Amino acid sequence: MSVSESYADDGPLKAWLAAALRGKSVSVQDPGSFQGKHDVKQLVNAAIDNGVSALLHHVLAGSEPWQSCPESFREAIVQPARQLMAVDMVREQDLSQLLGQLDEAGIACLLIKGGGLAFTHYPRPYLRERCDTDLLFADQATFDRAWALFESLGYQRRNTLSGEFVGYQHCCWRPLASGIHQVLDCHIK
Repeated sequence: MSVSESYADDGPLKAWLAAALRGKSVSVQDPGSFQGKHDVKQLVNAAIDNGVSALLHHVLAGSEPWQSCPESFREAIVQPARQLMAVDMVREQDLSQLLGQLDEAGIACLLIKGGGLAFTHYPRPYLRERCDTDLLFADQATFDRAWALFESLGYQRRNTLSGEFVGYQHCCWRPLASGIHQVLDCHIK
């Protein structure tokens, strides 16, 4: 069975997730609430696959629906939330240091897209799942100065083409700890 086939009929799961994230009263107790086609494990997997497992845990934890959820569901949704929190703490500390170093070097940049939203629109940054941090630089010359700093810190470029008129985005990454990587998507337009 292909991935698309296994999620071909996940409408009820997505509807449940959307309702829960909007603060609507939801129930995990009744498998019929998913039209009898899905189980709790599939619900947890759908939350993970849609990048909302930590947010779902945050919204439900401590609520009346949370108390009525089966223990198997609570344990299954807590694990990815804790993992995302731990990974984000490592990345956030590194990013904070990096932004400080850019500032000290007089290199201006703007945190944009998912990372910007994580720090401005969510109660905790880890609740906005993301695989990279997008930074916007004023121009190529500013990015080149930033790249010199990144390179001195152990960053490598990934999937980046060079040359005039080729692209306006540079992916940079470096390993941090225990398989965690800091990935920067650097934009110049």
